[in-house]
Amino acid sequence: HPRGGGSGRLCSAISAGAPDTEDRGVGFIAWLAWSIATADPSRPRARPEDAPPRGQLFLRGVGLQMLNPNALVFFGLLLPSYFDVAKPVVPQTLVMMATITVCEMFGLAVYAWLADTMNVRFQSPGFVRWFNRGAGAAMFLSAVFAAVMTSV
Repeated sequence: HPRGGGSGRLCSAISAGAPDTEDRGVGFIAWLAWSIATADPSRPRARPEDAPPRGQLFLRGVGLQMLNPNALVFFGLLLPSYFDVAKPVVPQTLVMMATITVCEMFGLAVYAWLADTMNVRFQSPGFVRWFNRGAGAAMFLSAVFAAVMTSV
């Protein structure tokens, strides 16, 4: 089958039953893109007092990671393949835990720094206006690209 098995066949069967689904999808994304590109740049503004309590943020983060398919694939399928069954498991596990923790903390620190930097920039309505236009254009072009590439 040209689209592979499993979910590919399911998607193919669904799209065969509704040929205009792709057009409606691109239309919906175009509407979202237009809404973003023409949004009022004076709102919303992130303020520290609007942030949820830290405990709630932590629980949301844990929930997100537990439901994140990328994390499940990495820890459930890819990571075990790096273990050598001929060697003791505990030292390997400790090295993996340390490596993953350091890499994850570094990535989160960079992400937090970028978020803080963007929060400062988003105080400028001019920056927000151009950011929204760029995001809307990227969203629309991505939808058109996906539609064109899947119809080939």
